[in-house]
Amino acid sequence: MAAENIPKCLNDCFGIPHDVRFLFEDNASDVKEVFAHKFVLSLASDVFKREFYGSMKESGEGIKIVDASQEVFAVMVEFIYNRETDWSTYNFNFLSSLYYLAEKYDVKKLKAKILVSIHKLKVTKENVMEVATVAEAYLPLPLLSNALYDEAIKCLENEFKGSSDSVFRFFSETEATQINSKVLHKLMARMSKPPSTSGRHGTLACRSCNTGLTNWGELNSNTEFRGDFGRAYLFNKVANLNYGKVMDRLMVTGHHKVRDVFCKICDMKLGWKYESAQEDKQKYKEGKFILEMKLVREY
Repeated sequence: MAAENIPKCLNDCFGIPHDVRFLFEDNASDVKEVFAHKFVLSLASDVFKREFYGSMKESGEGIKIVDASQEVFAVMVEFIYNRETDWSTYNFNFLSSLYYLAEKYDVKKLKAKILVSIHKLKVTKENVMEVATVAEAYLPLPLLSNALYDEAIKCLENEFKGSSDSVFRFFSETEATQINSKVLHKLMARMSKPPSTSGRHGTLACRSCNTGLTNWGELNSNTEFRGDFGRAYLFNKVANLNYGKVMDRLMVTGHHKVRDVFCKICDMKLGWKYESAQEDKQKYKEGKFILEMKLVREY
């Protein structure tokens, strides 16, 4: 009941005064602000909790933020307050800056949401180099960087049907700079078909928070399934999950009852579980799990 009112707390008219403000200087004469409540931010982030209530306790004069814009920081705060957000309105640069903040303040659910949103944005020939350049700029955040590179590569493979020669000719028209050359080299190196799953023995983890999920030994078969983000595989057992409601879903192989599965730690959607199948030849899926390869990582 109380949780329903948290989004309203950011409104001055709600009647609960803000007790922390963040300051952003665009230039010497223009200071922007973001207001919030220490308690709410601390519930979502141990970093904020230490800053407000622990040894890092702030002075109360306002906290200057120098590594993010007011607009990006405000979106993080709104996410913490459970404000509804249209993620499709943000571009790759904005989402990457937001991911940096989510990493800095350890807001795991926001990181997961951003990675999913990146996979939903459209990369075209016109912006593919920009996306790859952003990926290169965020190499210190490998989950983010890999997600951006993956989307750039998917665009190139779809556009040029996997032809490295066509990709090279396309990029020959790009201005030759050191960063462009480095990005092009990485794109060409990554443009290869995914290796076979046979013989793999590594562990699969949530791409957002690295929570262990399963291993290749639990793979049911090498048959590729298609999820929201491309390749997906069927596994016998997966750990550290939360489950959505059971739903009827019509798939290419017929009617199934399924429930979406989410990472237990960061709440990132990872795939689904088959509860039951209508057709006898699909019964083998019951009780098993689909994991989307874009949303997990191997180590």
